[in-house]
Amino acid sequence: MKKEKATEAAQNTYPNYTDNSASSQRKRFSDAMEREQGKGVTTIQAVEELDIMRPSARICELRKMGLKILTIWTTSVNAQGKKHRNARYVLMSEGGAV
Repeated sequence: MKKEKATEAAQNTYPNYTDNSASSQRKRFSDAMEREQGKGVTTIQAVEELDIMRPSARICELRKMGLKILTIWTTSVNAQGKKHRNARYVLMSEGGAV
């Protein structure tokens, strides 16, 4: 079985991206939310740019690990130009402000 490479977006964003384990996905997701500081990361971005197939599962795990993550429901357009209602996940700061 031929092993496929990470998506181009994931390779460019995460040069040390070596696997697609749940822990690696959680790391990519939390890093992306931290980098976006208040803007957040949508489920569409998580799937298309971060190569995370089940973003809500990773968010659930990150919350269980103690991260405070706000969910904002929004409408976004995917790579195929289709509108979807999806979650935008925003990492909250220690004081509760975004």
